[in-house]
Amino acid sequence: MRSLTLHDDHLESGFRSLQKQLHAPVTEATFQLPPEWGDGMVSGWLLEEGLYLRYARVCCRETTEIVRPARNPESETIFSLCFLLSPAENDILLSSNNRPFSMKLQKGVTNHSIELLMEWDWLQQNITGMEDKIRGIECALLEDPASVLSDKTRPAEEQLLGEIQSELGKDRINLLSLRGRLLLLLAS
Repeated sequence: MRSLTLHDDHLESGFRSLQKQLHAPVTEATFQLPPEWGDGMVSGWLLEEGLYLRYARVCCRETTEIVRPARNPESETIFSLCFLLSPAENDILLSSNNRPFSMKLQKGVTNHSIELLMEWDWLQQNITGMEDKIRGIECALLEDPASVLSDKTRPAEEQLLGEIQSELGKDRINLLSLRGRLLLLLAS
């Protein structure tokens, strides 16, 4: 089994740490998985200050564990809202970088995900009227050693995810359109 470390100490560091470990050149915010690792790509875009999109569609040659250690104490708290587009029992995962997390990508299985990374300050500024709910989620993520909350997507979210996937599949991505759909998805 192979292992990669995802350092989410700031919004773009996870993308950069994967890219460096794989020795993969970045072209237009995307890198391809090297053939010795498998097939697919990982992309990352800063949508606005405090909000980042990471998109991956990969198929690994060997079972690969993605390990995200807890953030460095001087780093900002980042929340990850990950939508697993590959078949999964629970296809929405919410975690923070305050605790370690790991995930296994099985050999020969295509893994497809859309992940929104949000700084705590960004959440406080942009989720008006939901502060108590967000604070409850933050407390659960900080106090629970499992540190991951999971859920199933609903039909409205599935429709938005389909539109987002369609936009991400284009040669030239309209970041404004993409950002709008992602904010709608986050609001739901």
